[in-house]
Amino acid sequence: MSRLRIVVGSVLIALATAVHAHDIDVGVTLPADALLPGWQAAAMEGKDALVPDRYWGPSLKALAPIRIYRHRVNVAVVLAETADEESGVYFVVAESSCLPVDSPGRSFHRRPGHDELGFTFSRQPAKR
Repeated sequence: MSRLRIVVGSVLIALATAVHAHDIDVGVTLPADALLPGWQAAAMEGKDALVPDRYWGPSLKALAPIRIYRHRVNVAVVLAETADEESGVYFVVAESSCLPVDSPGRSFHRRPGHDELGFTFSRQPAKR
């Protein structure tokens, strides 16, 4: 009986995530020319997960990013920052199972006038 509950609970969580993902239309995957070969290994070398600019492809350079880093397995392209937050474009890597989901201090949205998924991450710890 408890195994059935775990399976049912997992299915419900997956459905809830899928519904949220559908709401924000996460169909924005990383363009083929966005990052050059070797970027994943380079981003994993440092603890900050920054992608060195020598791996930025033409489509990301065109955005004039401040920095690009791995966020989980996806890619965050920072276009603006203040002392309190950073914002930019968020790309889902094709093989990713980590869908962007709003949480305290993190929000995802469609960028006005663009066909891209935007993000805003707070630098302040989430209030509980």
